[in-house]
Amino acid sequence: MHELLLARLQADPTLHLARLRSDPDCSLLAAFRAGERAPRWMAKVAYQASGRARLRRDHAALRHLAPTADMLRVPAVLAWHDADESTCLIETGMPGWPVTTLPRPEHVHIAWAWLQSFQASTAAPDTALPREHPDPALAAPLLRHVAGLPASDLSWVAVHGDFWWGNILWDGCCLAVIDWNGLHHGSPLDDLFTLVFRLPGERVAGADGRLRLLRQAFFDCTPIAFLVRRMALQAMGSATAAGAEFYRFLLHRMRWEMGLEWQPRSQRECYKAREEWTLMVRWLVIQDFPNPFAL
Repeated sequence: MHELLLARLQADPTLHLARLRSDPDCSLLAAFRAGERAPRWMAKVAYQASGRARLRRDHAALRHLAPTADMLRVPAVLAWHDADESTCLIETGMPGWPVTTLPRPEHVHIAWAWLQSFQASTAAPDTALPREHPDPALAAPLLRHVAGLPASDLSWVAVHGDFWWGNILWDGCCLAVIDWNGLHHGSPLDDLFTLVFRLPGERVAGADGRLRLLRQAFFDCTPIAFLVRRMALQAMGSATAAGAEFYRFLLHRMRWEMGLEWQPRSQRECYKAREEWTLMVRWLVIQDFPNPFAL
């Protein structure tokens, strides 16, 4: 066990440590007190280079967020070790549970309100997204379309980078947000699009199932799609500007799912993502890259 964990457990013998995840990249542990459902603190420990790099980004992000951590309900750094052959981050535990069923529109409203508060209160960090493109043949149609879009004149905002329902903890009245290693500057719509790009509670059967979810979230006449259209138009002021940000987001998401940004992906995950994106890009080409906010 890492020396930081031993020291904290010895300082408070009433705590019990539970291992939530353990993989070659990073281990996640939580310290609970008997009878309490929310952890007192969380610990992330990494020994491999990729996991240690992620923890350094997480630590830097939490320090950047420290002035507004209580207001936004994000973790605070309790202890940090980055030397020798290991990296360990201990942060405050947050109350709540991830949304695991198909979210209702009110959940999206609450998440969007949180995002607006986050963007208004948090300075955009200097960190930018990597620009390496995935499979050139697969990405080529999307790259050509994005190259022909109007140049963005947006002011950058802080972006969580992986704002999906597994990183949003809901306790029935408020939400907390965890896993900040992807914090960067970007578009005001990036986190909203990530939120609805792959909704929980829906079965995805093969690559065609992923295309179905893309259409339901952005293009079809569904409650979620109507809600996202309204929010995107409110944020951008026009369907043209919102549509341009949507296709720039798709390029970023393709890179992310193929392991070309900060989140490492296994060979199997990359193969699955390539199958899914092949169908999604093919559909977008056949439809002549429709603007989901001008439908």
